[in-house]
Amino acid sequence: MRERELEQVEQWVAREEHARQMLLREIEAYDAAMAKAMLEYNRLAESEAGVHLEISQGASDVMQRLRIERANVMQKLAVQDQRCAQVRELLKTAHIRKKSLEHLKEKAQKAFDLKLLQEEEFFLAELAQNQFIRNQRQQQKEQKQLAGLGKAREVQPWC
Repeated sequence: MRERELEQVEQWVAREEHARQMLLREIEAYDAAMAKAMLEYNRLAESEAGVHLEISQGASDVMQRLRIERANVMQKLAVQDQRCAQVRELLKTAHIRKKSLEHLKEKAQKAFDLKLLQEEEFFLAELAQNQFIRNQRQQQKEQKQLAGLGKAREVQPWC
């Protein structure tokens, strides 16, 4: 269960990181567009002095729009960074939970192995004890039989 949870959180982290990377690329694209617009504005400003005021106003509008859009993307990036941080914390928690589960599994396995070993030792001790008792009874039986044969020989003088 916790392994599946960890996999899900890892996938979530990957999705959030991907979304963050996409926002960074979008910001880079706005930076490139603004740089290109500035170059175009400077080129037009140098070549056509008469249309300078009209070009200046248009370029200013374009640059202002790009700055606003870039600022919006930067705000989205800040929110995405917070989400990434939260998801990373969830990932850390999932890793800790998985490690604790593994530790508990190991501990339970050791306890089970110890109990099994103790039961095996008890069983083997009981078997050894029963075998010992059986051997003693067998020896006593044989001794009685031998003692009985010895009495029988004493009674019969013909042997």
